[in-house]
Amino acid sequence: MKHLNTEPAAWFSRSEAGWVITDENLNRYLLATEGYPEPEAERLCRLAIALDHEAVRGGWWRQRHIYRRAQAHSSNDSAVVHAMGISALSCIEETASATERNAIAEDIEETLLAACAGKSDCIALFEVLGLIYYEHPNRAGREEHYLDLAIGVFLKALAHDPERAQSLLYLAHCFHDLKRWNLAYAAYCQVDTEQLLRDNPHARWQVLKTEEQLALCAARLGKTKEATERFQHLAGRILDLDEDARCDEVVNVDEMMEAVVNVLHDRALSKSAVEVVDALDLGDRYRHRYAPWFASMNIPENRGR
Repeated sequence: MKHLNTEPAAWFSRSEAGWVITDENLNRYLLATEGYPEPEAERLCRLAIALDHEAVRGGWWRQRHIYRRAQAHSSNDSAVVHAMGISALSCIEETASATERNAIAEDIEETLLAACAGKSDCIALFEVLGLIYYEHPNRAGREEHYLDLAIGVFLKALAHDPERAQSLLYLAHCFHDLKRWNLAYAAYCQVDTEQLLRDNPHARWQVLKTEEQLALCAARLGKTKEATERFQHLAGRILDLDEDARCDEVVNVDEMMEAVVNVLHDRALSKSAVEVVDALDLGDRYRHRYAPWFASMNIPENRGR
């Protein structure tokens, strides 16, 4: 079977602002690939996806233009809109201008809502819309508003697939961020971390962070023994990783340090947490944040690995 070449350099010229997307080039791509088994809409989607994390002249709006052309030729609009939503998330994250980030978020929200209108079973679209709300550039100023919107659409997705790991995970994140500890704990407990890895083999960092956040919820709910055991187990797993794996799979240990310093006050766990912090080379970050606690632990200022 022939391999569909979606490398941007094969189809677009490049300016200082990024890849230049024109209808002429899109037509050339479609003509050159018309003998491939993928339908036209899928070929266009795959080309648009290849532009994720790439600089494009005109930014999101030119990448979106490819998706709009795909929609015009698609018998499965939901698949196109889902791919468009994932690309929009990437673009929001990588766009410097706050005004532009907000415009992209509003644009894709409108597109997703239109695609879901009158439907109750568009699970993947509900999930992407929930991610848009969760990562919304205006969230900092209206935290509860956007998290409640996200909760609503994640619950719609879960109404049709109660075991959907990513929706459960982000539902838990929403409750966690709102400090609704009982609800967050219940949701985290339902997340199938093995399914997360099956869906995305690169999500091991997400699995470790989920375990850490579940442990914090347990601590906040007064489940001291469970929380301590969960954190000790997590500390052991992190310390067993080699240095490269730690860099790839551990984002931070914010929840562990929050629980150790402010909730659990367990001496053995405290020592394990400091060992983890040093192994991750995050000593400066947490020594600044929790200076009195580190002083009380009599830990040297420049303790190395």
